[in-house]
Amino acid sequence: MSTLPGVLALPILGVAADSRAPATASSRYSAEEQEARTLLDKAVVYYQQEGDQALATFSREGPFTVGNLYVFVVDREGTLVASRGPCLMLLGQDVAWLSAKWIAQNEGAKFWLQVVTELRNRGVQDIFVACVDGLKGFPKAIEAVFPHTSVQLCIVHMVRHSLNYVSWKRRAEVAADLKRIYQSSTADEAELRLGEFEAKWDDDYLPIGQSWRRNWARITPFFDFPPEIRKVIYTTNALESVNMSLRKITKNRGSFPSDEALLKLFYLALRNISKKWTMPIRDWKAALTRFTISYEDRLPQQ
Repeated sequence: MSTLPGVLALPILGVAADSRAPATASSRYSAEEQEARTLLDKAVVYYQQEGDQALATFSREGPFTVGNLYVFVVDREGTLVASRGPCLMLLGQDVAWLSAKWIAQNEGAKFWLQVVTELRNRGVQDIFVACVDGLKGFPKAIEAVFPHTSVQLCIVHMVRHSLNYVSWKRRAEVAADLKRIYQSSTADEAELRLGEFEAKWDDDYLPIGQSWRRNWARITPFFDFPPEIRKVIYTTNALESVNMSLRKITKNRGSFPSDEALLKLFYLALRNISKKWTMPIRDWKAALTRFTISYEDRLPQQ
């Protein structure tokens, strides 16, 4: 591992791009892009030489406690696109990283099963709670490979999706009523608040209540934990600033000649972004203590 300090010192590795985008003429690499190319070329050589052992070195030692799984996609023209060529980002105790590069024409249960299976093969022993934003087939894939994992839908994304049905004039009121649901003390109380929401809003916004009912089993796992650590579990917001930074980088870049070019640019950008990650996750100590108690039988013996 000491032979690749530039790569291994940063636990962020991997991006994906739309593989259907046409290749263009060679791009002019800046000094930073050249540095990224050099680092990743070394990583590729290391992987080719070491095989499965190389994959293991990029796996975080021990089980993951909370995995925030988020898709961020940019095509070769530098345009943010949805539901193509996804990549996976994991948030651990005090480290965030992109785990690998996957390229796909679209997402579905089969693709996500491949991704999660690869994580398992690379040494992820267990995931206690996985917070996802409703990607089709993702929750089932996680549960198939890690059957004891609680899959938590991101509440922030649920609210955003719900508000897409609502006019600007009424958004504040609808958002306040949704907040009463997820800020309830217990899952039973939350279900009562959902009933009140449906009684008030179904005539105007029926799809909102239907969506929350349909996903209820994956909305409520965070109620098993104390209020002070629920935000550690029920949102993928810890990654939002990262995605915003990546969008800024691609916005004015023009086209990318290949998937590799985009990968290397993102790698370097993420390496720089990670230098700003100096603050611990809020209430993480309390969360870790609770996880240690709740999942005592699944934690490795120290």
